[in-house]
Amino acid sequence: MSHLLTVSVSPRQERSWSRTLLVEFVDAYRLAHPGVEVVNRETYEIPHISWEAILAGRTPITDQTPEQREIFQLQECLTEEVIEAEHLVIATPMYNWGLPSALKAWVDHLVNVRTYYFGAVGSFAHVPITVIITSGALFSEGPQVASDNLRPHLRTIFHRLGAQEPYFINADPTGPLERGEIARDDPAGAFQRAIAEIHARVSAS
Repeated sequence: MSHLLTVSVSPRQERSWSRTLLVEFVDAYRLAHPGVEVVNRETYEIPHISWEAILAGRTPITDQTPEQREIFQLQECLTEEVIEAEHLVIATPMYNWGLPSALKAWVDHLVNVRTYYFGAVGSFAHVPITVIITSGALFSEGPQVASDNLRPHLRTIFHRLGAQEPYFINADPTGPLERGEIARDDPAGAFQRAIAEIHARVSAS
């Protein structure tokens, strides 16, 4: 069944700027698509991929042992969630100039025999992808762009899987919000700019 798939990354829960923006996206999407089912995937519930899981994910399904089939079930579940989605939206902070390890764990489970190996590229081609990114400092433009390893990594992953180019909604910098230097409702701030872009993205979907 088709659904909106949301991928939540931040461990800050209700204090998270990325999660707050994800709620905004979901609310707007529900208004634009009445009755849509929303499936949320919490990346911190996903274990980092083991060597046994890597081997299972690189083995043709018909050749997997019973033990490998059992290990492969998580990769298959995560893959199906994306394949069956009508839209995928990821909400993540940037940690240390790159992907949080929990998001990397989700990505690692997606690269498997159903999506990449043995010519299986293109399973995600029909799914629009939106990525909401928050960071304390400004990395989406300006002199620190060269230090951003998050957006290029996600572009590479989805390109190699034959998926659509991800659409980035940049909510940076959030540092001034944290320090109280700018109000959350200031239209010139990164948070409100991101909200406006969310609604534009949903309207175009």
